[in-house]
Order: sequence, then structure tokens, then C-alpha cells
Amino acid sequence: EWDVVNEPYKNNNIIDSLGGKKVMVDWFRDARKNAPDVQLFLNDYTMFHAQGSASDSFYDNVKFLKDNGAPIDAIGEQAHIGGTAPGIEYVIGKLNHFASFGLPIQISEFDITSDDDDFKARYMRDFMTAIFSHPATIGFVQWGFWENAHWIPAAALWDKDWRRRPEGTVYAELVNKTWNTQASGI
Repeated sequence: EWDVVNEPYKNNNIIDSLGGKKVMVDWFRDARKNAPDVQLFLNDYTMFHAQGSASDSFYDNVKFLKDNGAPIDAIGEQAHIGGTAPGIEYVIGKLNHFASFGLPIQISEFDITSDDDDFKARYMRDFMTAIFSHPATIGFVQWGFWENAHWIPAAALWDKDWRRRPEGTVYAELVNKTWNTQASGI
């Protein structure tokens, strides 16, 4: 996997200085030519933002790439949840909206910032369940886990003394028990 273009919503100075969005198509074509077996992503952090905002910009960028023949293979959404977290029905609606491109979607960087550990645990459970239940999604990357090495310490799954926070317990339970199987066969 390779994020050919990362965060074009806010970090677009190079894109603008090279003549606009068309350069992104060139980058995807060059990436495909030089790494033919790598899955090529457009990655941003605005999918779950409000309608008529940055989310529309992300959608428009995917559409532009598709309409102009860029060999885009997948969509990456960072999903750094802070402030007022989007409702799960809204998250599913956004996944449905972006899934209309026929591209797989990966949550490329997930964390949730809040001082309320109980809320973070409940939201982690519901968000992960929504993501893993959606037919367009192909993955979920937890963005950091230990408070002393996390870009937003309050979003870490383990505190600085390596005590697992409630949201860390939810993550571990879902990944290691609820959604894990020990089945084998021939």
C-alpha cells in the first residue's frame, strides 16, 4: 500500500504550484508505472466532516482522480476523532457515499481524543463495529497506542505507566477475542 497523495485538503501548496489537481493524476500514473504491484491510495482526514465542507473536497478529489483516469486503487481516511464525534449512522452514511466510487476504504489512522474514557471506549466499540461491518472497508489502523509516544496523549490506548485504558480494553477484546477465530482446516 502507498499513499500517493496524503492530505491534499490542507497540504496543497505543491499541488497548486505545479498547476493544480492534474498533477495528482500524473503522480498516480508514475506510481503505477514504477510500482505496478502496490495498492495506490488517496489519503485524507476529512471524510467524516460535515456535509458541504472538507468532506466534499475529499470526495471531489477522488472523483477528479477517477474521472481523469488516475489508477487509484483505494481511499484512506485518517479518522482522528476529536471534539464532537460523528454519530455512527453518519459514519455509515459517509462510508456509503464514498463507496459509490467502487474503491475499497481503509481507516488509515484512527484515534479518539476525549477526557472521558468511558465515552472513548463506547465510541471505539461502535466505530470499529461500523467499520468492520461495512462491505467497502478493508482495514483499520489504530494510530498509536502508548501515551508517552502518542501525538495526542489523551488518545492513547495505554497510559504512560502501561495501564490499559477502557478504550484499549475494547480494542483488545474486539481484535483478539470477538473477531478472532482459532479455526483451521484443509
